[in-house]
Amino acid sequence: MNFFHEYHSETKILHNQKIYFDAHLHYEVEIIALFRGSTSLLVGGQDYKMHEGDFLIVFPNTIHSYTTSSPVDVGKFIFSLEAIPELKDAFENKFTESPIIPREKAEKANLHTLSKEILNCYNESSAIVKKAYLLLLTGKLLELCRLQSRDKLDHDIINSIFNYCQNNYLSKITQKDVATALHVSESYLSHIFSKKIEINFCSYINILRINKACESLSDSNKSITQIAQECGFSSLRTFNRAFLKHREITPSEYKKSLAEKAVK
Repeated sequence: MNFFHEYHSETKILHNQKIYFDAHLHYEVEIIALFRGSTSLLVGGQDYKMHEGDFLIVFPNTIHSYTTSSPVDVGKFIFSLEAIPELKDAFENKFTESPIIPREKAEKANLHTLSKEILNCYNESSAIVKKAYLLLLTGKLLELCRLQSRDKLDHDIINSIFNYCQNNYLSKITQKDVATALHVSESYLSHIFSKKIEINFCSYINILRINKACESLSDSNKSITQIAQECGFSSLRTFNRAFLKHREITPSEYKKSLAEKAVK
């Protein structure tokens, strides 16, 4: 599975007609209110179908993606657990059997009216009201979910893996380095990658590096060779091979496409 990390520096409250998104994960909670249309999605390795009126709640560090072939109208709420620390324990120690809250349950809980009010009023509200909005919306959704206790050890180690790799992926890093730093066996770490993160260690590190490379290719005039070195690749050949595998395009072609879009 190919996916990328998405980073949000602040809370995002959006109302638009877009929901297509490649496989990605982030440290924030993501809530989707689907006011019109339908979409297929992948959350934590499971396929789901979301219909008009449904809500979706995605827990932090969960790989998810969306595809749609029809017009949609969606509300998006993306925020960190620091914004609602009162519910942090639920997200860290529980998981939901299904991330979809069907229309019938959402209507009974008055979620459509609440979510539209938040979309209309959030940006102009005071800090305390913003927090109250997020707590109320999220709390209501969690009440409608069938929550189960998660394996806290696995959850903690996954968070530690993400944090360590994010801080060290630009340098030479091996699976053994991560296992040593986190005081776990290499075999256990391999198990976490294959069964929980659903990707092997080398591919995961390469994805982080390629995401960074894409930023550099779009934001700088550095050569592709220099970008490859700065992003942790041992050679230009290795960089080109990994980039093609995960983006289905070469770095040169990617950079050319960015230049063509800029001209348009």
